[in-house]
Amino acid sequence: MNPGWTVRIAPDVRSAISILPPARKRLLREVLRHLAHKPEEGKRLERELRGYLSYRARTLRIIYRLEGRNVLIEAIGDRSEIYEKFTPRRVPASGTGTDGVGR
Repeated sequence: MNPGWTVRIAPDVRSAISILPPARKRLLREVLRHLAHKPEEGKRLERELRGYLSYRARTLRIIYRLEGRNVLIEAIGDRSEIYEKFTPRRVPASGTGTDGVGR
């Protein structure tokens, strides 16, 4: 079954994934499969992170945005620090009526 969405992972995120413990990698694989089917289930972020979504998996957070039919994974990390460390890669579109997030 084609999920309809393509998950794309930023190179620096891919590097961060490579050093995760095996259990966290398995959890992340499950989450990425889920996001390929239902990316809209993430929490829409606000303020300076408007246009991004966050998906919770235990203490792990995945920050991503939707562009066309792509789920662009931009950061992963522990919930205690991810929002302070994450710097948006681009300015999300404004005035789209969808908080800069495509469907």
